[in-house]
Amino acid sequence: MARKTASLPAAEAFTIIVLFSAIGDGSLDEQEMDIIVNVLARMNTFRSYRGSMKQLLEKSMKYLLTNPGEALGESIASLPKDLHDTAFAVSVDIIMSDGNVSESEENAMLLLADKLSVTKAKAKKIIEVMIIKNKG
Repeated sequence: MARKTASLPAAEAFTIIVLFSAIGDGSLDEQEMDIIVNVLARMNTFRSYRGSMKQLLEKSMKYLLTNPGEALGESIASLPKDLHDTAFAVSVDIIMSDGNVSESEENAMLLLADKLSVTKAKAKKIIEVMIIKNKG
């Protein structure tokens, strides 16, 4: 995936990245969407989107489904570095929310860790915490 220039607002970039993780198993279920909406609503990055969260999600999903490689590449390039670990953690949480991690979801986690420059040690810690969080 070629590195794109940063052209998306941080909120849109973050949204596309977490949606990418949510559809890693081929679908986006209600539980995953609830997690996404709740997480985004709590973040300062999304303050200006409070009344238009649905439009942000629809626009982001449309771009992601139309051109996944470009959408993900542009999103990662646009996302501020200080949000890379956060985007990875939220993505892992979404992937693990149903208690199962498919091979395609595992591949999505590995791809995101690499593209977001999350160190192996940090990725391992994040995954361990999300296993604990999503147990039961």
